Amino acid sequence: MAIRVQWEWVSPKRAREFLDASVGNRNISEAKVLQYSEDMSRNRWQVTHQGFLVGKGGAFIDGHHRCHAIIRSGATVRVMVTYNSEIESPQHAPIDIGLNRSAAYVLGVSSGLSAAAGLLARIVSAKKVSLLGLEPYVRWIRPPYETLMEKGTATVASIFSSSPIRLACCVLMKDKPSDTPYICEVYRGLVLGNIHDLPVIASKFYVSATKSRMDQRELLARSLNVFNPAKRSNTFTLIRNWETRHAETVDYVTRVYRGK
Repeated sequence: MAIRVQWEWVSPKRAREFLDASVGNRNISEAKVLQYSEDMSRNRWQVTHQGFLVGKGGAFIDGHHRCHAIIRSGATVRVMVTYNSEIESPQHAPIDIGLNRSAAYVLGVSSGLSAAAGLLARIVSAKKVSLLGLEPYVRWIRPPYETLMEKGTATVASIFSSSPIRLACCVLMKDKPSDTPYICEVYRGLVLGNIHDLPVIASKFYVSATKSRMDQRELLARSLNVFNPAKRSNTFTLIRNWETRHAETVDYVTRVYRGK
């Protein structure tokens, strides 16, 4: 079936039909929808070559922000619509990649999940992966990440929302699912600053993490100890050789990811 391009007047009802045909949508930027809808409401909307993209199976691929803006403004807007694209989903669309759409935006996940998956990918592959190459890492880490986030996301110190700490929790949860309640409890204690209810090693970590600067390698290595219930009675994490410890961390994370 050949690609077909045509101009259409898209009403709020038609915009809803497009959105209902979406598969694997990107995250929606409220600011962008507001900007577009205000332009449409005030007759400032400019018709350009940028339109809607629909796949061969009828899936709506691109144009989500404009659809939401049309619905919000109540306006009917002239749009160029391309039908029968071979692209299967928004995640596979080479639209603005490397420009103004982040990995989280294109993959349709939170920035926190994307950051943790990106760190995992760099550790396992020993290099920076492409945007679409990040997908398997997102799928792998997503279940434990979402479980962790259910227990509380607001934090008294930004350090505890960092990707190394969240990745450590997720890797430990994947390695030993039975430790999940303990890991979530400690994580919640750290993000809320309830250090008096934490195991000794976690309360010590809270103090050191909020008072001194740690790089990603140190945060990940220390977090793998802090959230390990087998080490809950330890008073601190002594690391004599950082190169050796980093190599051990990479090996452990890679083995858990690969199921070895």
